[in-house]
Amino acid sequence: MPRADFYLIDKPRFREEPLLLVCELTKKAFAAQQPTLILTRDFEQAEAIDELLWSFDEEVWIPHQLAGDDDDADCAVLIVPPGIEAADRPLLINLRDTCASGNFQRVLEVVAADPAERDGACMVALGTEIAGLFTPSDVASTKVAAAARAAGEKVWRMPLEEGYFEVFKSPIADMTNSGSRMGGAISAAMFLKQYVKDDVEWAHIDMAGPVWNTKTNCATGFGAATLAGWAKAQGAEKQ
Repeated sequence: MPRADFYLIDKPRFREEPLLLVCELTKKAFAAQQPTLILTRDFEQAEAIDELLWSFDEEVWIPHQLAGDDDDADCAVLIVPPGIEAADRPLLINLRDTCASGNFQRVLEVVAADPAERDGACMVALGTEIAGLFTPSDVASTKVAAAARAAGEKVWRMPLEEGYFEVFKSPIADMTNSGSRMGGAISAAMFLKQYVKDDVEWAHIDMAGPVWNTKTNCATGFGAATLAGWAKAQGAEKQ
């Protein structure tokens, strides 16, 4: 199993230009004579990294190119957009949302510092005031929604689509731990579903949006009153 390191795009200069962190990691890899692959989200990002690697440090020259040419094996750094095949290398810098499978010695996962970028799949759909409610049970949905209304908190039931679990399938493991940005909130709920027994009634509340106030930069406490109300109602039913 390769060693995996996570790099958070959190320094001010990297926040302003996130791809500079990728260039710095590539520079260190080249200095250590580590043949490197950079997996990008899309072709546009691949071209941006290609251009930035030529100019980000005037004192360093890093041989690199977009993957897909006959001389790929001779280049120290290959930038690989989706849809392009490239042979595995000792070091991988991964900018994609899914875990890369391959024969790597070390994987560098570059992670956005902004929670909205890391966990914002449900936020894109529902914004910052409504949480997503996922459950296969109509009864659980009704109870949680009632508790949320009583608490003055907003939830909206979201679909659970079995086919969305396909993104987690892996040829080398039971499943991967990272899905796709497309339908990411649903696939995340499907991932959690794998750890719940079939006879257990369950619900998942995706509260990444309303749990944080970006204007005051403070936590809101969203969800606490809903869960307390739900637990109180559950206890009353059993009396």
